Amino acid sequence: MSTAKKVASRQKSFSPGQSSPAIQWFARLTVDGQLLLFGGVTGVIVAFFPLLSLSGSMLEFPARAMVIDDGRGLLSVICYLAAIVLAVVLYPADGAPQRNHTWAAVGVGAVLTLLSVWLFIAALRTGGGFQFGDTGTLRTGLGAILNLLTAGTVLTGALWKARQEKLV
Repeated sequence: MSTAKKVASRQKSFSPGQSSPAIQWFARLTVDGQLLLFGGVTGVIVAFFPLLSLSGSMLEFPARAMVIDDGRGLLSVICYLAAIVLAVVLYPADGAPQRNHTWAAVGVGAVLTLLSVWLFIAALRTGGGFQFGDTGTLRTGLGAILNLLTAGTVLTGALWKARQEKLV
């Protein structure tokens, strides 16, 4: 068989009304699967947002500590990646939605929520508008708040999936 025929046989032809397999998979996701996936992807992005920021007139540029710089933030990123994997595992592209790993999704969501609340409280205690004389002000960053919201999104998706499967 010639190379051109091999390549042509491997390529999938899509008609104008047909979409890619990834789009079809995403369309098959229910709301709980979309929450898991969206929360996981957003959480990985939020990990690079500032947890604390130091700004003031004496500084050349604002100093920032990111969410991922803290150990709890690093564990959160691992949990967000697990949420993305669980969204793919719970909703395989070639079959019916799976029920087996629903409790794992609930566990990941619960751990994420615990880590996010813990990190948020630590950021509030450390930051919270603390004034450093003329040097500047230490404030809680946007990453601490968004990390809470994304963890809540993952937990909501996982609990919704557990309720849908009549596990809760």
